[in-house]
Amino acid sequence: MSWALEVEKLGAGEILLTSIDMDGSREVLDIEMTRLISSAVSIPVISSGGCGKAIHFIEGFKEGGADAIAAGTFFSYRDQSIMQTRAQILNAGIPVRVHT
Repeated sequence: MSWALEVEKLGAGEILLTSIDMDGSREVLDIEMTRLISSAVSIPVISSGGCGKAIHFIEGFKEGGADAIAAGTFFSYRDQSIMQTRAQILNAGIPVRVHT
């Protein structure tokens, strides 16, 4: 956690937090690590590494406090469109920006 506080102090605008152990696994995001960092800093935290189901996005936002979720493998190996995933996140009560 100290490195997150240090990069924030040095002027970072956001943190891309990747769980190397979970990256590409499609099992689950590291919610505990995300929660720890997102609660310690005031800049946005992007959680990455392990997203394999739409529920993982919701857990990352609600339980981990992430401001965003990066999920390249999820969209590469799932028959799930970005719009379907966004709809599931919205249905869970999490606001999603819509670009027109």
